[in-house]
Amino acid sequence: MMNNEEVMVELHKCLDYIRLQSNPSILDCKKALVFAIQTLRKQIPMKPNNIKDIIDFAGKYYTTKGDCPVCGREGVFKSDLYCNKCGQKFDWEE
Repeated sequence: MMNNEEVMVELHKCLDYIRLQSNPSILDCKKALVFAIQTLRKQIPMKPNNIKDIIDFAGKYYTTKGDCPVCGREGVFKSDLYCNKCGQKFDWEE
């Protein structure tokens, strides 16, 4: 079974092959491949930008937050597995 990165490599190969074709009926297939690649790319976890620990009023750790590395949405929390704006999957591991 292939992982997400391997599938993306194969999809890019298919897209490169389709780009060489001049048949107009292949246009829908090309659009579908581009969409599939974009969607799959968002399933590959990325670390948020500007990661900061949030401390409560007692000085104890409360949570962690950061910004989406794809769309820039600010204030995504460690409990967020995906960006609710663009759908990017997050990797919160230290």
